[in-house]
Amino acid sequence: MRRSTAVWAGGWLTLAFGATHTVLATWGTRSEWARIHREGWWDTVRLEPHDEAGVRRALTAWFSIASFGVPCAVLGAHLVSAATRGQSVPRWVGGTLLAWSVPMVVVLPRSPAWVAPVFASLLLMGAERPAQSST
Repeated sequence: MRRSTAVWAGGWLTLAFGATHTVLATWGTRSEWARIHREGWWDTVRLEPHDEAGVRRALTAWFSIASFGVPCAVLGAHLVSAATRGQSVPRWVGGTLLAWSVPMVVVLPRSPAWVAPVFASLLLMGAERPAQSST
């Protein structure tokens, strides 16, 4: 697999993973979002442990729109764009995503988290190789 193809595929997988997570998590918590809408948007989500409703709203926000889904989708879009233009991706991008995703799969094995090590590996496969010194 060519480097740019691996980055392009990894980028699309990253974008799809982030977008799908955001949409499905928001859809799955729509009843809580309806409550938030009824109570008003400004300062409705708080992180106060003694407030059960507040904790439920905070979990809803952190699981959906405030989760890693949106940044993941943005990163994926950037990676697709870079691959399309023939630009390289540093190895640390794939390495960091792999280091983040492996523990996630360990603690969430029955979730779609297994997709993250796949896109991280694709990015590592397509990453720019360090320059070899001539000495």
